[in-house]
Amino acid sequence: MNETKAQQVCPYCHGHADLISNEDMLIYIKLEEYAYLCAEDDEYISHREIHYCPCCGRKLGDDY
Repeated sequence: MNETKAQQVCPYCHGHADLISNEDMLIYIKLEEYAYLCAEDDEYISHREIHYCPCCGRKLGDDY
């Protein structure tokens, strides 16, 4: 797979940074058997399977 430089160093889909992190909500990409976009607040945790990074567009699932 040919990745751009931005895709190779994207901190969001390589698990090094949260998409949103503040006192009310946390949104991040979780890489397990599949890739998930997760959202958490004080009461709920929600997740949805994703196939591409929402920030850099890299296809997820081939390298972990």
